[in-house]
Amino acid sequence: LTSIQNAAAAPGPTDRVWLDDSPNPLMPVDVAVNPERGLVYVVNQGAGHVWIISGTEYIKTIDPPPEMPEGGCPGETPNGQCLNSVNVSPFTGKAYATQWRVDRLQIISGTEWIDWVFGGAGPANTVMHPYTDTVYALSRWCYDSDRRGVTVIKGDADKVLIHNLFPDTGCVNPINGYAYIPDALEDEVLVIDDMTPIASIPVGSSPNGAACAKSGHVYIVNSGSNPATVSVITGTQVIADIPVGQSTTNLGVHCMWAVSYTHLTLPTKRIV
Repeated sequence: LTSIQNAAAAPGPTDRVWLDDSPNPLMPVDVAVNPERGLVYVVNQGAGHVWIISGTEYIKTIDPPPEMPEGGCPGETPNGQCLNSVNVSPFTGKAYATQWRVDRLQIISGTEWIDWVFGGAGPANTVMHPYTDTVYALSRWCYDSDRRGVTVIKGDADKVLIHNLFPDTGCVNPINGYAYIPDALEDEVLVIDDMTPIASIPVGSSPNGAACAKSGHVYIVNSGSNPATVSVITGTQVIADIPVGQSTTNLGVHCMWAVSYTHLTLPTKRIV
């Protein structure tokens, strides 16, 4: 992706979408896919745009709304230049793009911008519930602890704000439907049942990654532990802490690979 106009599939062995001749700054920072409709959403942080692609064809650009709501953490920014992530709800198919300096999520249905929704103070990431229309907006970059945390959004109106957390990412357990949100300040994992917090689970130091397996196991990266560890949770209990190396930052659940800055630790057997 290079710009946003005159899109065409480039020739060659690999299909690409060229988006050329844009007068706007270019800074693509995140991408999400709606697999049911075959739509790809790309966030251009440089101009506050969301590009929509289908297959190898550019479809359209979602421009920032002409009247940006006031607010924001940590400060003001030019209109639109504060998008930083996008995610798609597997339940509704809607795309949610975080507008972190104005405390909002943009909601896109198909190829149309449909609404704003409040996403807490400086939302950076979102976690989607696979079986309901619940969205968890994570705000960690605001220095005001009374505004930083998790905003739980249900549908278009109902919202619950859970403050004084330092969340980075999270996941939803496909077995019990609970959301697991690591809190890097308190070295805990917050467990939320739909919109209600039900437990805080102590884990290792500075938890900043989470992945939920189809088995119901939840894996939490503890990057501040020495050596770094991965906590394994079932329900609301830690059942194991696995040393994985130094400065581990994130993981993905399939065969349970834990990626470290210093080396790659591989499992001796499949545990998921």
